[in-house]
Amino acid sequence: MRVSPSSLVLACVVGGACVASASCSLGPPLERSCAGRYVDTCDPYEYAEVAAATFDPSGLSPGDPRMGATVHVELRTCGATTPATPSVQIAAVITGAGGVLPFDAQGADAGGTGDDTRIYQLTSVSASDPQSTTIDTTIDNPFDGRIPANTDITLRLTPVIGGCEGGAITLPYRTGARPSP
Repeated sequence: MRVSPSSLVLACVVGGACVASASCSLGPPLERSCAGRYVDTCDPYEYAEVAAATFDPSGLSPGDPRMGATVHVELRTCGATTPATPSVQIAAVITGAGGVLPFDAQGADAGGTGDDTRIYQLTSVSASDPQSTTIDTTIDNPFDGRIPANTDITLRLTPVIGGCEGGAITLPYRTGARPSP
C-alpha cells in the first residue's frame, strides 16, 4: 500500500498520533514546548514568544551616546518549567534605499535575498529570573554609525532561552537626525 504525505497528515489528525509525519504539529510551538516536546532545534520548555513590546522614545539619533531607550517586553514562556532566564535580542531590519545605506560586513543579508535588506544585531536585554515574563529596562542608545538617520526601520525582538530562538515580534521605528558635532 502506498501512503501519500497528505494521507499521513490526515491520519495524524484523525488518529491523534504523529509517528510517521513530522508535518503534524499537535498545536502551536509554545504549547508543544510546554508539553515537553522539541520544537525545531529547541529543547523542551525552552521555546518562548514575545507577546508585546515597546521601545521608547521614537526618533533616537544614531550615534548619540547621550540618548538612551526604555524597553518593555512581555513574554510567553513555560513558566515554572522554563530552564533558564529569558533574554531578548533586539535587531534593526533595514530595507531598501537602493544601496545607498552605509552597510558594513556585519549587516547580514536577510535570507540571502541579495536585496538591500540588512539585519543588524543591536543589543540584548534579560529578564530577572527564569520565571519572569516581563522585562523593563533602560539601555544605552543602541543605534551606532551603521544605522542611518531619519529612516524608517523595523526593530525585531526575538526571545532566547538556552540558545533557543523563539517567536519574535517586530516594531516599526523611525530614527532621528544625527547629532550635531
